[in-house]
Amino acid sequence: FVLQSIGDVLQAGELSTIPEKDRQLASAITQEFKLDTASTVVEVLRNPIPTGALNSNAHVRFESYNRDPRGLVSMTAYISTPKAENVPYSLQLRIRTFAVALVATAEIKQHSAIDLAAFEKKRIETTLLADPIWVASEEPKNFRTIRSILPGTPLTKRMVEPIPLIDAGKLVSIIIETPAIKIATVGTALDAGRRGDRIRVRNQS
Repeated sequence: FVLQSIGDVLQAGELSTIPEKDRQLASAITQEFKLDTASTVVEVLRNPIPTGALNSNAHVRFESYNRDPRGLVSMTAYISTPKAENVPYSLQLRIRTFAVALVATAEIKQHSAIDLAAFEKKRIETTLLADPIWVASEEPKNFRTIRSILPGTPLTKRMVEPIPLIDAGKLVSIIIETPAIKIATVGTALDAGRRGDRIRVRNQS
């Protein structure tokens, strides 16, 4: 995992400069926090663990305030061996995440239906993105934009909404029916709504 993932973002030849103990630490971090090996890179910034300490006879326990660490992360590793127990080491890491996103190739206006032709699939870093992106493998059918999207912007799930059955301002039929009487008139929708939604309407009569 470590060799392949770091190779995705480092220049050719740089892998040979990564100390073996850092590769072992990155692998241990990946297993401990169940990181996605296809989309995550663990970069070791500070590793005072002695070379050879992470061997098959060592038990490693990590202490972190975040069970889903991303970005710059500080944590403590406790290593126990037959000679010593719970020896602490302060670590500093940079954990980067990546995904293949849908990136706009031109400006997309507000309330436009999502058209895949207006996007390109591109691998981007998602470490610092606050909103979950719409990954390229998930086709956003029957969705529209909530706001305008500028070229080069990755599509996130907070930028879209399901296309409503009726938009605010459209004319609707208002029908009130009981076993004894049926009243039908025309009104104006005050809210957008999908099938099954309750919306406000204004009676036009």
